Amino acid sequence: MYIVTPSQYGKSWLMGRLALLWGYSGLPVYIAGAAGVTSEIIMRQVDKGLQEIDAGIQEDITSLTKNQIEKLNRSLSKEVKRFKSGGSVEALSLGETYSGDTKSNQAVGRGGAYIVDEAALLSEETIIELGRAEFARTDGTSYPIVMISNPHKPGYFYDRMIEDDPDSRTLIVWMDILTAVEEERWTEDRVIKSDFAKNTSRRRVYLLCELDTVGGSMFTQARVVDKFPVNEYTQYFVGVDAAYRGKDNIQVALIGMSDTGLLGVLECRKIEKGEWIDGVTSENIINDISRICNVVGTGLVCVDVGYGVWLTEGLIKRGINAVGINFGAGCTKERIQKRHYSATNGSNMRAELHLDLQNLMDDGNIIFERDAYETVKDIFPFVTAERRASGKIQIRPKSEIKALLGHSPDALDSILLGVHAAILFCGESLGYIT
Repeated sequence: MYIVTPSQYGKSWLMGRLALLWGYSGLPVYIAGAAGVTSEIIMRQVDKGLQEIDAGIQEDITSLTKNQIEKLNRSLSKEVKRFKSGGSVEALSLGETYSGDTKSNQAVGRGGAYIVDEAALLSEETIIELGRAEFARTDGTSYPIVMISNPHKPGYFYDRMIEDDPDSRTLIVWMDILTAVEEERWTEDRVIKSDFAKNTSRRRVYLLCELDTVGGSMFTQARVVDKFPVNEYTQYFVGVDAAYRGKDNIQVALIGMSDTGLLGVLECRKIEKGEWIDGVTSENIINDISRICNVVGTGLVCVDVGYGVWLTEGLIKRGINAVGINFGAGCTKERIQKRHYSATNGSNMRAELHLDLQNLMDDGNIIFERDAYETVKDIFPFVTAERRASGKIQIRPKSEIKALLGHSPDALDSILLGVHAAILFCGESLGYIT
């Protein structure tokens, strides 16, 4: 059985009840996830179900006393649930690394019925191990396997969901929002007007259950204008991709924001360092950027601190509101807590910033003035993303992009930082971002 539904649709509840039914019927049941935390969600529903099922069934559980069952809601029980019928329900991790390494795969050597969450994230090697478990019976029948997921990426799960002639023993369940609209259970107008659906990535992954962008360029929907009226912008932000001593120069991007929240990439300029002179060159660069900030009155400046700590500190000393951003750090904690798509799905800060720009471009909430666009249009085709086994989205490494381009994509990095400055500064007022 292969199941696709949006989030909060009751999959975990249903799978918890199914696990108890199979276990009570005498089957060894394994709740499996790519990692341990994935299987815990369904196991919590198993524990909850044990408290709600008929008392006669509770008495058939040999591994827990009635008192222990009553306490299950206080903490997740990692005990195997065993029934008098010989059946059981157990959580395990498939130890997914997407590298073919099966050392941490607890399904190896265990035959039984499997309920697998986030199945689209499993590698071919892990799928093969699950397939072997299907043939563990000697009476000619197969153990049932249920796989649940959004089709985050191409692979085994996605192929099963769209095949034209599935095996007669296979049940495929599509319960995405598009299906609900086609069946007239939801109106198209209701979906379009949903605040939740305004963000393209949310709508694509969580409502329409479509594939994430993989393989091709992330940035294909640029809105470009020759010039945007200056008086349309009420706030300004700056992003700085910094270098120190080396041959790379300083890239500065100026981002404008209208009172409606529309962002505009107004300028992306290079500051030539020339021959580096200690104590002189750094001061000149700081002065140049300070002048830009003072002329337009920037709300916030974001600086790449990989090589730009000196620049961040210098701007702050001159009264500029500036923060350092580490591309390799984790995603923004506040945005993770708010469950924002870019922060919860990005593998690191670099991914979060790229996903933000992708969403803004897809939704038409950012425009590029032509001169600024010319500085990055050749970079866009080489920026790709893939979803890792952990479920996080990773951006093609900067070193690979640099090798393909023949130069560093610093101009794009400065734009990413400028957009991030707008996000950090405006926070809750940008409904399509926070």
